[in-house]
Amino acid sequence: MPPMPTFKGHPSLWWLLAANVAPLLGVVFLGWSALEVVLLYCAETFLIGIVNMLKMAATDGPLPMKLFMIPFFAVHFNIFVIGQTFFVLVFFVLVPNPTAGDDFLKPDFLLRQAGIDRSFGLFLLMMGLHHLFSFFFNFIRNGEFREAQIDKLMMAPYGRVVVQQLAAIFGGWLVLALGSPVWVMVILVAAKTFFDLRSHAKAHAFRQNPGPLLP
Repeated sequence: MPPMPTFKGHPSLWWLLAANVAPLLGVVFLGWSALEVVLLYCAETFLIGIVNMLKMAATDGPLPMKLFMIPFFAVHFNIFVIGQTFFVLVFFVLVPNPTAGDDFLKPDFLLRQAGIDRSFGLFLLMMGLHHLFSFFFNFIRNGEFREAQIDKLMMAPYGRVVVQQLAAIFGGWLVLALGSPVWVMVILVAAKTFFDLRSHAKAHAFRQNPGPLLP
C-alpha cells in the first residue's frame, strides 16, 4: 500500500482535495441525498475514462495501436459506466420506490428523485478540472507519458474506480438504512477522499520527498 503523500510539491493533490470537498459542501449546506453523491461519483467515472483516453493518445506507442486501443477502451469502459450507473439507479431509486414501475426509466422521474440542480454541474466541473490538471501536470509536464504503456493504461482506471464505488455504494446503503443522517454522508465522502488520495499516490508514484520535475 503506497504511503499517504504530503501535499508539498504536489499541486494536483490540492485539486483532488478541492474536488472531493465539493460533494461534502452539497451534503452539509445543500441537503444532498446519497443518490446525488453517488451519481456524482458515477459521472466522475466517465470523466476518468475520458482523461485515460487522453493519456493513451499521449503515449509514445505506435499510431496503429492507438487507433485500435483507444476506441476499444472507449467501448468497454462506457459499458462499465452504464452498468455501474444502472446498478446505482436500481439500488437507490427502484428499491426504495418499488411502485415506480415504468417511471423508473423516465429521465424527469430520475432527476426529481435525485434532486439534481445547478450545483451538481458545478461540482462535476470541479472534478473534471482536477482530472485535467493532473493529466497536464503529472502525465505531461512531469514526463509520465514517456514510460506509460498503452496496454497497461487500458486497465488502469478500473482498480481505482471499483474501490471508490464500493466505498460509495456501501456508504450509501448505510445512509438509506439509517435514514440519511448527515454524519454518515460525511463519512461516505471522507472514505471516498481517502481512497482517492491513496490511488493518486500509487498512480503517480508520489513520495514524501518528490524529486525535481522533468522538463
